[in-house]
Amino acid sequence: MQVSIVYDYLCPFCYRQHLVLKDFENLEVKPLPYMLKADVALAGEKMEGEDLEKKKAAGEDLEKKPECQGVILTGRSHYYNTYLAHQLSLGAYKKGKYLPFALAVYQAYFEEDQNIGDIRVLEGLCKKLDLDIQDLLASVGAEDMRKALHAGYSLKTDHNLKTVPILHFPDQEKIVDHSTSKEELEDIVRKL
Repeated sequence: MQVSIVYDYLCPFCYRQHLVLKDFENLEVKPLPYMLKADVALAGEKMEGEDLEKKKAAGEDLEKKPECQGVILTGRSHYYNTYLAHQLSLGAYKKGKYLPFALAVYQAYFEEDQNIGDIRVLEGLCKKLDLDIQDLLASVGAEDMRKALHAGYSLKTDHNLKTVPILHFPDQEKIVDHSTSKEELEDIVRKL
């Protein structure tokens, strides 16, 4: 069974959802990128004021839930541009390594406060997973990225959904518009 996920690497609830998805054996996870901060420069944008309050609130919300599934929020001082990470994710998906790559990106950002817009950081993550960054970049061109971003944005806007992550089971036309626990996702999959 295939599920598409609309997500961004800046979202702790998307991180949580990916941790939940990794435990499902017969579920092919297809990435549909969404950029919460598309205008952020590669050097990043320091979190200040209202952004720090949102960060704190998201952390408190996650901590209240017993199903946090291993989300660690020790890093994250900046917002970073996620375009390149998304491009590499599409390449990793083609190689059958999307979830390990995605989880490595989330860990680098949320736990280690690394700039996930920096090609050197992403190259290091690729090497750890035995992926060649140049091969991944060559496998996903600008048109592939445009289509993937359009699919993610369209799914969200066409259904008037407020936030990510969004899970879409295309064969069953089922949409889940929030982060789920493992138990909740098992129940959803069982009913499909």
